[in-house]
Order: sequence, then structure tokens, then C-alpha cells
Amino acid sequence: MCQRALSIIYLPEAMKLDRVLFELAAEQSPLTQQFFDASHSRMGNVWCGFFEQAITLNFIQADDPLKQTELIVALMLGTRHHKVLLGLDSVPTTVEIEQMIEQAIELFLLKYQPKF
Repeated sequence: MCQRALSIIYLPEAMKLDRVLFELAAEQSPLTQQFFDASHSRMGNVWCGFFEQAITLNFIQADDPLKQTELIVALMLGTRHHKVLLGLDSVPTTVEIEQMIEQAIELFLLKYQPKF
């Protein structure tokens, strides 16, 4: 799931959409929310469903799935994503993405690892 999410996030089309969102936001356009909902919210809903299942199966501690989604995405992307969007850094390689995912999951589980 993490690999798929990051591969989508770093697609050239997705990067262009994020840049358009920043431009719309800078103009305080009412379209900003619509574009955000059509792209980012959809992926967020998938993540929330994933965490709801993980909670049901006792793979992780219960918490608000939206909070868990925001945490895992923030841990995976970090500030590098902003640098990539600004053209200050390159899109992560497959190896770097794997490292980002491993580190994010490791930190996520420090908070949400199930207690038996």
C-alpha cells in the first residue's frame, strides 16, 4: 500500500496537480477545495479504510483513522516532498522510497504497535 501510494504521489501528473493546487491556493480560488477533494481526499479515504481494517484485525492500536493517515503520510513524505514540488530536489528513487517507507512504518509502529 505504501509503495503504491508513493508511486502515485510521485507520478509527473500528480506532481503537476499539486503545483496547480498551490497556484490556486495562492489565488484563494474556490476551486482549490474541489481539486483537493478529487485527488488527495480520495487517497486519504483509502488509507482510512486500510487503518480501520488494521484496527479491526488488532494489527495496530485503535485511534482515529484520519489521524493515523495523516501521520503515516507525513512520515513517508517529510519535507523532501515539498523540496521536490519546488524543484529543489529530485523525485526519490525506488531504493529511497523503500527506505522512506521502512522508516515511516518503524516510527508509526512506535506509537501504534498493538499491546497484548
